[in-house]
Amino acid sequence: MSTYKRPPVKKKRRKKYQLQNPTRFLGFLIVLAILVILIVLLARACMKPSSDNQGTGAVLQENSGASQGTTISGAMGEIERQTVAWIAGLVNMTQGIETQEEEPEPVAKIYTVIIDPGCGGTDSGNPGTGNTMEKTINLQVGLKLQAALEAKYPQVQVVMTRSDDSTLDTARRVSIVNASGGDLAISLHCDYFAGSSQRRGVTTYYRQPEGEEGTTSQEESGAQKTPSLSKMSQQIAQTLQSLAAEALQTEDRGIVSESYDILTETTVPTVLMEMAYLTDAEDYNKITDDSYQESLAAALADGIYQELQSLYPDRQKEAAGQTGNESSVNDSSAQEQSAPEDSSENSR
Repeated sequence: MSTYKRPPVKKKRRKKYQLQNPTRFLGFLIVLAILVILIVLLARACMKPSSDNQGTGAVLQENSGASQGTTISGAMGEIERQTVAWIAGLVNMTQGIETQEEEPEPVAKIYTVIIDPGCGGTDSGNPGTGNTMEKTINLQVGLKLQAALEAKYPQVQVVMTRSDDSTLDTARRVSIVNASGGDLAISLHCDYFAGSSQRRGVTTYYRQPEGEEGTTSQEESGAQKTPSLSKMSQQIAQTLQSLAAEALQTEDRGIVSESYDILTETTVPTVLMEMAYLTDAEDYNKITDDSYQESLAAALADGIYQELQSLYPDRQKEAAGQTGNESSVNDSSAQEQSAPEDSSENSR
């Protein structure tokens, strides 16, 4: 006799829960959060006792009803304001991430300035009354001047002969200045005088004139003449000298023509500034102070840009004219009809 065996029952495996639509689920959570907030705010508003109901117990029922109506309307107004604020916050959370500020259009570099922090590396420079060496001071001011120019005058391109404690001889510095094709160069130094510990102040040196100081010749009579490098250097020195003395609140020792190689061998109008006397305690304390360095750098940046505009008055017009000529056909055709025979560009 055969016995019937019941087949084993297979247990159904539960499928693991998978989130099919995360975006819809996130929206559901946001709506749920808003509803919860509304309920909580409504409950808090209703439970808040009215200031009118805390008075005397002999208040009429009509006045009490009116007070309750005012309380409920005020609570509803508060709920409405809170809801708007929460919704605005949620909208900012979802949309603000994708919103990016448009970057400003780059400014054309129409000027080039070379900054030469003196000494460096094995050349520590002149000794002073403190522990900070001249090469360090020169570099500190040079970097601050670079930052001031780039921040305030984006149309100025800055070239540094050194940005760290590197050793550079004068020939290498001259080579960097000449290769830059720049418009103005400034070499930063600090002075030293062993004969007195009370000599202080700023001195700026400019290119010494060579023979007859003429100007760039022009064939056309009455054409605008370009000043010599010595004249340009002298003009720059005069402007920067007074600004530096004022910024450091020290003695203005004037400008002096000199035949230093960094001045005479460069093809760019160059000045050399002795910012302070390290042998004078007052000068040393100022030129090593960060706030005085910032003030000096800001003043020099303003003076340099002023001189760039003065020495090269047509540079901005030329840069603006390129855009103007591209957008105005009528003006360009008129210029073709009335263009002068001599249209040579400014040589730099």
